[in-house]
Amino acid sequence: MSTPARCEPVVRRLRDTPDDVRLLGEAYERLYRPQFPDPNERESLDNILDSLRRGGVGDDRYYVAVAEDASGPAGGALGLVIADFLSGPRAGMIEFVVVDPAARRLGLGSRLLDWVERQASDDCRSVGLGPLLALCAELEDPLLVAAAGGQDPVARAAWWSRRGFRALDFPYVQPALSTSQRPVRHLLLMVRTDRADMRACAAPGWVASLVIEYARFAMRRDEPERDPTVAGMLAWLGERSAVGWVPLEPYRGLSHGVG
Repeated sequence: MSTPARCEPVVRRLRDTPDDVRLLGEAYERLYRPQFPDPNERESLDNILDSLRRGGVGDDRYYVAVAEDASGPAGGALGLVIADFLSGPRAGMIEFVVVDPAARRLGLGSRLLDWVERQASDDCRSVGLGPLLALCAELEDPLLVAAAGGQDPVARAAWWSRRGFRALDFPYVQPALSTSQRPVRHLLLMVRTDRADMRACAAPGWVASLVIEYARFAMRRDEPERDPTVAGMLAWLGERSAVGWVPLEPYRGLSHGVG
């Protein structure tokens, strides 16, 4: 008798149901926490659950999705992504994507990114804003951090580069995720876009909108412009006529990828 073929992993959006909340908790502890050892970068499970229950604010949307093996036992998440659709800058924003180390090189990370982009594109059109402008994400700067949580920062940068992302050339700082955490100053803000008018540079006003709306929605800042880290970025942007790109190509192919 032949052995049944292994089912392809599927991407599924999580909802505010008991089974999905349980799966999220399991994925948080097994996948997310070990890969984000810096407590200032790590969102709390309580905040994620609160955002999952809200689902969105106005035209902005919050996504939690898993890649899971349909042939395996219930609750087996192989990958996890949390992301937002931000209507102001018409952008999808990936808060993080993680893949089980044992399931890397199966294309799960790319599949999760593409799922977010399709979802954000659909939501952008559904609220009457037209096509999505960009897919964005944060990345630890390989020049500023060492390997941690089983992740090589150079390999991680190469992985994002192979998927078409470039870093914005400006001093990005992630605002503190809570009153007990500190701002994170070793991150790059990355963008993937096929817009011809963003090929050479990005408009400072668009970058400012991205920074403000991400802080408002994901960091829960009612007045993000009053946050010192946001105010500092806005001041820097206000002095520029354009924001250039930092290519990630130099990191390509130097080590193994993340999924």
